[in-house]
Amino acid sequence: MKWTPDQLKAINATDGTLLVSAAAGSGKTAVLVERVIGRITASVNPCGIEELLTVTFTKAAAGEMRQRISEALTRCIEQNPRDERLRRQQLMLPFAQISTIDSFCNTLVRDNFHLLNINPDYRILDEGDLSILRADASEKVIEDLYGDGSEAALALIELLIQNNDDRLLSEYIIKIHNESQAYPDPSAWLDALALPFNTKDTAVKSVWGKVIIEYALKAVRFCLKQNEEALKELEQDENLKEKYEPAFISDKNLLLHLVGVLEKGSWDEAVGAVKNLEYDRLGSFRGESLLKERIKGTRDEYKNILGSLAKHFCAAEDEHREDLEYLSPIVEKLVETVRGFEREFSRLKKEANGADFSDVLHMALALLVTFKPDGSFERTPLARQMSKSYREILVDEYQDVNKAQDCLFEALSKDGQNLFLVGDVKQCIYRFRQAMPEIFTQRLGALPLYEDKNHPARVILGTNFRSRKGVTGFANLVFGQLMSKDVGEVDYGREEALVPGAVYPDSDLPETQLHIIETPEENAQERIIIQARYIAELIGNMIKEGLTVTDKKGTRPAEYRDFCVLMRSVQ
Repeated sequence: MKWTPDQLKAINATDGTLLVSAAAGSGKTAVLVERVIGRITASVNPCGIEELLTVTFTKAAAGEMRQRISEALTRCIEQNPRDERLRRQQLMLPFAQISTIDSFCNTLVRDNFHLLNINPDYRILDEGDLSILRADASEKVIEDLYGDGSEAALALIELLIQNNDDRLLSEYIIKIHNESQAYPDPSAWLDALALPFNTKDTAVKSVWGKVIIEYALKAVRFCLKQNEEALKELEQDENLKEKYEPAFISDKNLLLHLVGVLEKGSWDEAVGAVKNLEYDRLGSFRGESLLKERIKGTRDEYKNILGSLAKHFCAAEDEHREDLEYLSPIVEKLVETVRGFEREFSRLKKEANGADFSDVLHMALALLVTFKPDGSFERTPLARQMSKSYREILVDEYQDVNKAQDCLFEALSKDGQNLFLVGDVKQCIYRFRQAMPEIFTQRLGALPLYEDKNHPARVILGTNFRSRKGVTGFANLVFGQLMSKDVGEVDYGREEALVPGAVYPDSDLPETQLHIIETPEENAQERIIIQARYIAELIGNMIKEGLTVTDKKGTRPAEYRDFCVLMRSVQ
């Protein structure tokens, strides 16, 4: 295989920690396999397959990784049939640690059950069993809350129980519990939830105030940009400019004043400025033109945006302080209730001789680290022993890890200096399982590009070997417009853009098409039928007209198996 320069860096840079941002179709798995093979077959300081820990997120991915390493080893043995070391590596492959994170943690816990004082024969509960146990545990703690009788308990009930229906409270309890499990020390994370409500900070310095001010500043600066664009457009028509420019200049001064207040003013000043916006009237212009309508539409748009900000500045400084004093004991009671849920949920799981994957992850962490009050951790003797046995820890789909899992990798590593982390924040799909893609993006932003043995470092694999130029170009166009740090958690710039690397025969057909189908809004079932018929007819016509596709063996007529229909849901 002919490797690109960046792929070679990802394969051969083995002197320290490397983060690889691997775009879709960039040969990520092939690079991972080649890196493993390269480490095993190195002429200088080779390592054994048992000295590598390779983890990913699905059993299918782990199985594919093991299979491809086996095939690569077989090819090496065919070229070097007398190499005893290669044969030994092939024999050791079934025992290599290539697995999902959950499977690795489960094995670690069962192998060291005596250190945790648990039975090693626990079973992993399925989602059906867990749903029942969660419901039972939340019902128990909500009953306890009703019987509490304290002011805080009554206020919490009044706030989150509506029409004698406690489902909302139950959802909050379970959601907060689940979220806590994504952190290395769930108890410390729960403790921190109440801290913002006990602060003496002003509204501007509070966590909510900072978010609101930041959001408002972005909105106002966007409006200011629209205003300035409108002023430039007015230069196209002197008559329209004469009538409209004074109002737009007044708007600009208003927006600049608002930016200044939001940046440097008090909270009450910001509340007053946002809620008391006054605009000059546009001058009378009797003529009709597209420019006039566009300019008026722009002004209406940014006035609507500015008007919507008032709902975020709904309380003055004194009201903010009163709200905190009222909410503080309620939040503490909610956290106490979540802790009660955790105890009851754990009791029910233990009674069933079962555990969920979060339990197994935290039991594995308990074997490897002890936490300090400041949030840092110390490795246990077991962790220090295990870290000596791993020459490298390879993590696939790193964009889907959470902080608890990341802590696990750090504990098993040699002070974070022998990690190989591969992912693509644009492909994060496990948010619902508490994935934290910001871990990936923060590492990516903090590391320099790999040049010459500088570690830790990052490598960007942006070349797409799967799609035609028109497909990658369309993807770049769409995501370049939509994705930013605020929307999509990544600025879709040069390093994120897909670079076409696949070679295809020339074609007169468009490489990307957009089909817009008019369907009745009121009948969802009929919409689905219309879309299905349209897609079926489209695919049928392509087959009949002799559409060809290209695979590794060359060009051939398209078959039905070459088509894929992706939907938001199957409904």
